[in-house]
Amino acid sequence: MSYDAPMDFGGDERDPWQDPAPRVPPIVPPCPAAPNPDAPPVPPIHPVQLPPQYGQPSPQRTPPAKPTKPPAKPLSPTGRIRVGLAWFWIVVFCIVAIFVQHAQTKLIPSDPIATTRPDSQFTVQAKITLYMDRINSGSRNSAQQSQIDDAVHQLEGIALNSRDLIRTAIIRGEVYGSEDALYTLDEIRTPGLFTVSPTEEDLVDMALLEKVYQNQPLTDAEADRLNHRHLWFGELATTYNQPPAQSAHKQPRASSTRLAFGFAFIGIVVVLMGLAGLVLMILGLFALASGKITFRYKAEARAGEAPLLLESVVIFLFLFVLTGVLTLALFEQYDLLIGVGGLAVIALCALTPLLFGLGWGRYRQLVGLHRGQGLLKEIACGAVGYLAGIPLIVVGFGISFILFFIALAIWPPDPDLPIFDPLAGLSPAGLVALVLMLVVWAPIVEEIIFRGYFYAHCRRWMHWSVSALVVGVAFAAIHPQGIWFVPGLTSVAFVLAMIREWRGSLVGSMTAHAIHNGTVATLLVVMTLA
Repeated sequence: MSYDAPMDFGGDERDPWQDPAPRVPPIVPPCPAAPNPDAPPVPPIHPVQLPPQYGQPSPQRTPPAKPTKPPAKPLSPTGRIRVGLAWFWIVVFCIVAIFVQHAQTKLIPSDPIATTRPDSQFTVQAKITLYMDRINSGSRNSAQQSQIDDAVHQLEGIALNSRDLIRTAIIRGEVYGSEDALYTLDEIRTPGLFTVSPTEEDLVDMALLEKVYQNQPLTDAEADRLNHRHLWFGELATTYNQPPAQSAHKQPRASSTRLAFGFAFIGIVVVLMGLAGLVLMILGLFALASGKITFRYKAEARAGEAPLLLESVVIFLFLFVLTGVLTLALFEQYDLLIGVGGLAVIALCALTPLLFGLGWGRYRQLVGLHRGQGLLKEIACGAVGYLAGIPLIVVGFGISFILFFIALAIWPPDPDLPIFDPLAGLSPAGLVALVLMLVVWAPIVEEIIFRGYFYAHCRRWMHWSVSALVVGVAFAAIHPQGIWFVPGLTSVAFVLAMIREWRGSLVGSMTAHAIHNGTVATLLVVMTLA
């Protein structure tokens, strides 16, 4: 065989050294294996649903339809008559309560010597005036002097009787000097210059004050008389001629500083609570819009229960007004302890539906006397809800103060702020009774009546916001702050109703009510002690 002869590649004339592409053998499918009768069955393979980001669209889901509230069962003809009469008496008693509360705060004893203790509002204004004079005792500009003069004039404007006029002379002696005090005492003696005339006892006090401002010494009995009849003002007068370095001279004047710092502390706390409330209100609105917060109230009154709940409110208002009217008729001055005794009788109205046959379980459900999602959680939610409602309360009281100052400018003499009047002549036991009434009686009894009975009745036909407004106006009418402060108290009641609607349980609104009244009680105690 020659090397030049062509090589035999099995019939294929192509030279594999020149053609790099190899020949691909044909693919022969394997023979299927015979089924094994003993093998377990293979489960079916379902297609995998991928998320939308992987290219496969997710199926559209329709949200479930919200359950519709069934319409309230109509009242019987007798029930409609009972409800109509109850609404009529509620309106009447609320109007009467406004005038009775206003008359109680205006009570002045018929005997001018019966009560010599200065009014708390008058004392607070006097101490603020004296504090303004002390902090500007050095060189003062015209603006500072004008502020002090305005404070003195305001003090004279809220004087209720001749004894308060004498006390303005004492403050004038502290601010302007002895000559101004003597001139004011002469003006008080002038007939017709003031609407009130000094009594014989007042004339004796004025003679003693003239001795003080004429640098004449007082006997111990004369000094005790001034201290007993005029309290803090008497201490100012009897220590007027003493050296400023002595403690007896410093002590009564230092109380004005304590009062100013007390008000400053309360103001800082209120501002911090307001800022926290604004943040919580904004967060709450976002949570409500996103569905993270839902209202849990579900205690609408049934057809047979609606008249009974409203009639229980009428009984409460009737006893409340009756207590005030009897106080006006039987006592020369409103006695707080007697008033608290009347409120104890009124508290029995919290059991009225039970006395008329309503079952205990249904009573707890309607009123909200249950633990909700837990007692501690409901208490915490009540505190948080009150803080979140502070901006709304500020708006309500802002409207009240605007109305108050408008009335002050249109209808002289000025309408007073009766919130300070109950502290006049209040003993330590009376102060304790007042605090207990504010932080214990009112949060329990008033919440059962208004956010329990009345709110459950109104929610049968009204939206929760309308129900809260209606209940809030009735709530504000029975309080003694006066007609000008109805918007402010209505805003407080509106916040309490919102908490009731949010939580379902009455524990939250009771907690918020106690916090609000506790803040007011703290302010009253600070004023009394300072």
